[in-house]
Amino acid sequence: MINDTFKRIQVRAMAMMQNTSTSTTNANDLLPKVKDWARTRYDRILRSFPWNELNRSYTLPIVASTRDYSLRYSLDQIIKIWDTTNGKEITALDVRDHVRFNAIINEVSGNVQTGVADNYIDIGSKSCSALLSTADKIQVLSSSASDVTPMVIRITGEVSGIEVSESLTLTGVTAVDSKNPFDSGTELTISAGTSNGSLQDLAGVVTVREKTTPANILGKLSAGERAPFFKWIRLSLMPSAAASYQVWYKKRWMPLINDNDVPIIPCANELVEGIVADALWEDGQVAGAQAQEGKFVNSVMSLWISCRPRNLIKQIVPDNGEPQSYGQRNLYNLGDSY
Repeated sequence: MINDTFKRIQVRAMAMMQNTSTSTTNANDLLPKVKDWARTRYDRILRSFPWNELNRSYTLPIVASTRDYSLRYSLDQIIKIWDTTNGKEITALDVRDHVRFNAIINEVSGNVQTGVADNYIDIGSKSCSALLSTADKIQVLSSSASDVTPMVIRITGEVSGIEVSESLTLTGVTAVDSKNPFDSGTELTISAGTSNGSLQDLAGVVTVREKTTPANILGKLSAGERAPFFKWIRLSLMPSAAASYQVWYKKRWMPLINDNDVPIIPCANELVEGIVADALWEDGQVAGAQAQEGKFVNSVMSLWISCRPRNLIKQIVPDNGEPQSYGQRNLYNLGDSY
């Protein structure tokens, strides 16, 4: 296994294509295409298998009488949630099962039950990590003085119950206010772009916050990001007391942007194989592209096999579909075979 910087991956791929030009003065230059192919292949590799290199965990504080929580910015998929305060697993509950088995009891108006939560429901991803605590204007600012016009942050939310959008032109590290005060409890949709249609990326981290209470952060965009996503969950039952959860998750990866960025897994060789395949497809060399595509697939498979414990096979049996308590699992693990 070998890893390399984004720049070296580009150079290696272009050398295999017998094109070492790094000029970017022409829209048809090869280098911008190579960068895009590398990012696409990188995304494809990471989505193909559950790489252990993406496993992470953190502590989520639970507050009494609060059911909905946005999870860590870097979280892509939940692996497991463990209630360290009460010593039990918080199991996933499909929203359809929640409505079928629990909502009639727990969700009836005036009959919300409280206690120690048993389950969580995935209620989707939002581009904000918090809802507005009060009707207020929005402020945006960057950690970099380089984020100025034409860079804009697009904000969409409800104003007096009507969905309204604003584009706020960044002025570097100085906060910019929205024209409209957005409604209390509003879920904002946040994205980054430009006012003149040019393709540019953020240089710094952009913070979106309430104006009156700047400590209330509603969302953040990292450098090079166009739209943030935060996964949200809802607990059932309504927590009656504070608790601490350990959340194990798959990390969300960021695209390769800077020349000195490195892939999160050692897949430099695999990226080079994939970039060359894309170049052959672009050039209309179908037979060569198909052969190169096979090399890419085989190299990714070999990388995956090399990263796994030898001869480890999980033995599991699906359940019968009946509703389960917190002590049960959707799949019964019968152990490992070697």
